[in-house]
Amino acid sequence: MPKSQNLRSRLKMADRRRRRRLADKSASNGVSPNQPDVDSPTQTLGSQGPDVVGLLTEAALGIAEKRRDVRDASIVGALRAIVNNGEPKSVPAPAVYQSMLDRLERAQVSDAEGEKGAAALLKISLENVDPNVHDQLIKFLSLIAS
Repeated sequence: MPKSQNLRSRLKMADRRRRRRLADKSASNGVSPNQPDVDSPTQTLGSQGPDVVGLLTEAALGIAEKRRDVRDASIVGALRAIVNNGEPKSVPAPAVYQSMLDRLERAQVSDAEGEKGAAALLKISLENVDPNVHDQLIKFLSLIAS
């Protein structure tokens, strides 16, 4: 469990830094501190569009709750398939892939925005995958989503 606590503390520290940076930025140029940070992956995908990374995260967590055979590798495989316009090969990955595509389609996200969001989430995912722990990424995504 120390890994989980360490992860949680790093996320909290990053949130605090982001809030401070937003407060400093808003004080200097008169912008509301509630606006999202320009450096966040979801903001670079278009300020008017849906939160693509959030949609992909919700889809991955939703299918992980329904199916117990979904592991971190399935989520990473599905994200890679979206980025590369391919099909995932492992057994539970096609279900994750289809769930993500369905969620993006319902939100009317374009293919280019979907690929950019999947690439951003894939980058985050690869940094938080441990080959010895099969559900670390799922726990990380659920922590962020909450």
